[in-house]
Amino acid sequence: MSAFLLNGLTFATYLAWIPSAKVRLGISDADVVLALAGCLVVASTGYAAFTGCQTAARLGGDRLRAAYGNVRIVRWLGTVALAGLAIAIFSPWVPLAVAGFGLLGAGLSVVIPVVFGAVGQGRNEEASARRAAP
Repeated sequence: MSAFLLNGLTFATYLAWIPSAKVRLGISDADVVLALAGCLVVASTGYAAFTGCQTAARLGGDRLRAAYGNVRIVRWLGTVALAGLAIAIFSPWVPLAVAGFGLLGAGLSVVIPVVFGAVGQGRNEEASARRAAP
C-alpha cells in the first residue's frame, strides 16, 4: 500500500508541474486534484486504523502485563506488530493494508510503554554511558 500511495502521489505531483505531460496524456487539473485527494483519504484511513487499534489495545494492556509479565507481552505483541507491518507493506489490497496498520498499532500499544519503562529504570547508568561512548 505504501508503494501504491507513493506512486500515486509522485505521479500526481509530476503531472501538476509538467504541463506538457498533462496535455500529452489528456489529463486535466481536476484529475490531478482528485488523484491527490484519493491518496490522502486512503492514507488517513490507515492512520485512523493504527491509532484506533492502538488506543483500544492500550486500554487493556496493563491487565495483560500484570497477568503475563513484560517479557511475554513484548514478545507476543512485538510479533503482532511485525506481522501487521508486513501486511501493510506487502498487501496488494487497500483494505488488507489498513487492517495491517491496525495490527501494527495494536502490537505497539503496550510494547512502547514497556520499553520506555525499562529504559527509565536502568540501574547501571555508568556501564551504559561507557558502552555509548565512542
